[in-house]
Amino acid sequence: MALSRVFDEMSAKNITSWNALVSGYMELGCISEAQRVFDVMPEKNTVSWTILVNGYIANRKLTRLGCSSLLMGQQVHSVILKAGVPHDVVLLTSLVDMYGKCGDIVAAFCIFESMKNKNLMSWNSIIGGYARHGLATRALEEFERMIKSGVRPDQVTFLNILSASGHGGLVEEGQLDKAEELIKGMPYEPDVVVWGALLGACGIHSSLELGAFAARGINKLKEDHPVAYSMLSKIHGERGEWNGIVGLRKMMKQRHVKTRRQVVGSNLL
Repeated sequence: MALSRVFDEMSAKNITSWNALVSGYMELGCISEAQRVFDVMPEKNTVSWTILVNGYIANRKLTRLGCSSLLMGQQVHSVILKAGVPHDVVLLTSLVDMYGKCGDIVAAFCIFESMKNKNLMSWNSIIGGYARHGLATRALEEFERMIKSGVRPDQVTFLNILSASGHGGLVEEGQLDKAEELIKGMPYEPDVVVWGALLGACGIHSSLELGAFAARGINKLKEDHPVAYSMLSKIHGERGEWNGIVGLRKMMKQRHVKTRRQVVGSNLL
């Protein structure tokens, strides 16, 4: 294989080159070869272990729910513990993600709670884990903790929340107001990026009420932003609410709001 030939021809090999080789095999789907190289590496760091865990996840060796997948995940985790690998936020987040996808959300939460430092990906992993298991209330609780900790959500966060709400029946029960309340209660003022992330997630899940709330947030910061109108129009269309689309177009015309295509065209002139 060309990958191993290039590696073998290197005059000096360091941990970075070894990590690159393992990563390369994982990206090609050669799991056994990646594991073989990993096992013979003269030294390993947290990057090495993170590549291994993420590689297994990406190649769906650990994402299939079931005992065999969970067992494999536990074996990888056990080896990491025995090797005394430093508790790196990226590696621990990978383990949270792994357990969440293997079906052991309790183990995922235990690792998450043990983390002294949590970043956006860490929060998204645990919220996504609860969403995947249909535990909407727990997902919202972690979202609330995330907001209170000062971490700004992104579109992945909102997608997880909307997914959890859908799986848990909260959309049908009209309890998405909880998510709206949490956003209103943020310890910082949501910016266009946060509102845009929420609006984009609403577009994917066709959540009109929360989408309208996000659109109002965008318009407060940037009056008559075309993205707000186009996304709401998309949501109306997917729900088959054609009168809503007509109303939005009339409103855009009255307010002289340009479409995204018109904005791009004018910028090119």
